[in-house]
Amino acid sequence: DELVDGPAAATTTMADLDAWAGRLDDTFAKSAGPLAQGMEWEDLSLADSIQRFSLIKRPFEDMIAGMAMDLTKDRYSTFQELEVYCYRVAGTVGLMTLPVLGFEGRPELCEESREKTVCAAMSLGMAFQLTNILRDVGEDGRRGRIYVPLEDLRRFHIDEEEILEAS
Repeated sequence: DELVDGPAAATTTMADLDAWAGRLDDTFAKSAGPLAQGMEWEDLSLADSIQRFSLIKRPFEDMIAGMAMDLTKDRYSTFQELEVYCYRVAGTVGLMTLPVLGFEGRPELCEESREKTVCAAMSLGMAFQLTNILRDVGEDGRRGRIYVPLEDLRRFHIDEEEILEAS
């Protein structure tokens, strides 16, 4: 998510994210066959991981959708809205890592155990993101973003302006 949070964040556009989505589509398509020379090293690394660990595309697509939220949304009214964002930018990381950590090759797990593990992986990613949100209130405020839900700010009698001014 460095595209929307890193040094180049101010110049990142939806077209940049569309280009990443295109690269993702190409990489998943190319991973279905023998890996080709001439791919960028990042794409080749991902294609190799897709083959080795049977990665699925959806979490990667959802992460790009989360980065798009950073470009189009700078406030969240409710925690439910924020949860969608947290899933997209961090819960997806939990889903992406499960196959790499060997979870997919565990046929002895019952369906309930599999579901609990997937939920735990998503929850851990989301917990990390919520921690980042609290840690980065000032940095985000300097960018004009407030991730703490507005309903919670109101509940604790904090104005948006207070956060922005304190940043």
